[in-house]
Amino acid sequence: MRRILRTLPVAAVLSFGSLTGVEAACASGHVAATLADFPPEAVSSPFYWGTDGGGQITFVLRAIGDDCTPNAITISYQTKDGSATAPADYIPASGQRVVTTDPSHGGNDRQPVPVSLVDDPVPEAVVESAIVELTGVQGGGHLSTPTSAALHIIDDDGPTARISLDGAAVYRQQETYNSAGVAVFRGGSASGTTTVTYSVEPGPAPAAKPGDDYRAESGTLTFAPGDRIEMVPITLINDRDTETEEHLTITLTGAEGGLIDGPSQTRFTILDNEGTGAPESLFHHPKNQRRYKAKDFRIREIHVFTKDIGGSGVIGAEMALRRNMKSGGCSWWAGKRWKKRACNNELWKKMGMYEADFFYIRLPALKPSRGAIQTYTALSRAIDGAGNREARFERGRNANTFGIK
Repeated sequence: MRRILRTLPVAAVLSFGSLTGVEAACASGHVAATLADFPPEAVSSPFYWGTDGGGQITFVLRAIGDDCTPNAITISYQTKDGSATAPADYIPASGQRVVTTDPSHGGNDRQPVPVSLVDDPVPEAVVESAIVELTGVQGGGHLSTPTSAALHIIDDDGPTARISLDGAAVYRQQETYNSAGVAVFRGGSASGTTTVTYSVEPGPAPAAKPGDDYRAESGTLTFAPGDRIEMVPITLINDRDTETEEHLTITLTGAEGGLIDGPSQTRFTILDNEGTGAPESLFHHPKNQRRYKAKDFRIREIHVFTKDIGGSGVIGAEMALRRNMKSGGCSWWAGKRWKKRACNNELWKKMGMYEADFFYIRLPALKPSRGAIQTYTALSRAIDGAGNREARFERGRNANTFGIK
């Protein structure tokens, strides 16, 4: 089966509201609950899948946040009917699970939750779908996308391979992420090889333009023995134009070794990411004009929160760390060593992402700011999906000078 890199829509960016009040030592209030561990076939629409004779579909709850101290949150979930209904097609599930961010797990943890499927020997639609959704979180965390996903139940009854699209799926993806795709399902027998031809055409209006907005061609998918899902690949083009959403139509045009039995056409929507403003970033630590102990965990792992301004979504953050010398010169942290360079010539380092609005970077032990070293200055900047980099720096927000004692 062809494996395509999974790229899901950008998570909703949160405000700075989690920083008000008494600060937790390690941003414990900034723990997010999401669904996670989607199969590689879930490219432009999050889903889990199984066959109706396969026993169950397992979805995964994830808690993600800082990794300084364990933080337990309680995530509530439920399943809902779609084209698949309970209890005819699956056994409904609802409840709560405690999920803990743990330093031994890199700051995040997962809890699998199985949904039992009903083995119906009568041939039905190639694919029917229920929905799992997160309904709440307790214990200091918050919900972060994706909070819902389809549970695709593929019918494995019948001697003939049957091919179909999911008629209820909604495929929408921002142009920030170029790898896109639409799932094609094979029901019935999966013992042989089945090939399916497809077309990707612009429209309905407003129509995406081939070569300008996307790259995709008509082609053929091959289901090897045992395969249940293949992907129609689409590459999105991240342009600089401000546009409305644009549409594509994917059509299954024929099959060999089987037959098309169900929806043969679906729409794909390309979302624009151009915004009018650059994103913003905010240090959780270091604070401006504060002195830290060299072994203080808040200065060994830097946390930065970001906020989207233009609407295209924050996709990255960078930090520059400057050592201010009493002589008036400066040096910049290069990852493994310090490099002497002009005080206004930043050396930016990529930060790791905990979630869409929460980034981190780990530092070596910093020498005390005494002797030749006067202070340190940390700068942060956020990057959005349209390529805008934050260019405004303010003391107390994203340009903080601090000492080491």
